[in-house]
Amino acid sequence: MSTRSAPPPLVWGVVGPGAIARVFAESLLASGAGRVGRVCGRSMDSAASFCEEYGGVPAQDPEELIADPEVQALYVATPHSAHFEAAETALRAGKAVLCEKPLTTSPAETERLLETARSVETPLVEAWMYRTHPQIAFVLEQVRSGSLGRLRRIEARFGFAAPFDEGHRLFSPALGGGAILDIGGYPVSFALAVASAAGNSLAPELREAEGELAPNGVDVEARSILRFENHLEAHLQVAITNELGCGGRVVGAHGAIELEDPFLPGSERHGRSARLWIETDAGRREARLESPHDCFALEAFEVSHLIAKRSLEARPPMVGHAETLSIARLLDSWRNDVGAHT
Repeated sequence: MSTRSAPPPLVWGVVGPGAIARVFAESLLASGAGRVGRVCGRSMDSAASFCEEYGGVPAQDPEELIADPEVQALYVATPHSAHFEAAETALRAGKAVLCEKPLTTSPAETERLLETARSVETPLVEAWMYRTHPQIAFVLEQVRSGSLGRLRRIEARFGFAAPFDEGHRLFSPALGGGAILDIGGYPVSFALAVASAAGNSLAPELREAEGELAPNGVDVEARSILRFENHLEAHLQVAITNELGCGGRVVGAHGAIELEDPFLPGSERHGRSARLWIETDAGRREARLESPHDCFALEAFEVSHLIAKRSLEARPPMVGHAETLSIARLLDSWRNDVGAHT
């Protein structure tokens, strides 16, 4: 995504100063996309530690942070179960929200947040950061152009091996744990973007969902198929206890594109270089695409743009509101079909 003629950097509030918020703050500072103004964590000590490293002033609670007139936008990086409350409070205060995925833990809460954003005319963005990288725009353009022919199959996987710990957010039902909620939206959103570029709707049929559950009922690995129009299928796989890596493949009648790291360019959180392979009748060739900034910085630039233009949702190829709701519904169906604890 282009950052030319970017609006002035924003002052950000950060709720949930954990590992991913540190990546976001590092990206703000490195790119000039903004700066940290206020920080709220589980304790004043955690917020103060974050501020010592990245700037800003600790806040006692989200309400104090959001009430600060200097703060223009809120970055929500709490455990999933706390996303809704923080995001809704910020929106009602007129503060733009960039919320880590998933936006909420249920379709009902997701729909309510989207309605709130519309009613108060304030930007709300679900932070599927990988969608800002040029490789995604490239793939979607190849699909739209018809160079691959009629699409036949989409494949996407994302999985890592974490030791089971019932107290960790990944495995906690109360905190919105499980492979599907935590990372299932990556392959789902990839499939939706590609299928949509080929003219399909954002409401595919979820089929053949299966998975493995932890002793406490949380899903630790899952597979499913999304069936779109014209017999197009997306085969998806996620895991939090199995090192699947990440990958994506788009197959058409006249060619295919394989992405090495669709969700983590260069296999790094600050990665800017991506590699993919294009297959045609003439053979297989490698392509490399570079981004001007990492994906987290590009998200911040987009929120700045939305505020400046008084727009409510991110521009393609980032995830817009209709797709956010589709993702929420599909993840909920997937979890229900594998019998995950809710």
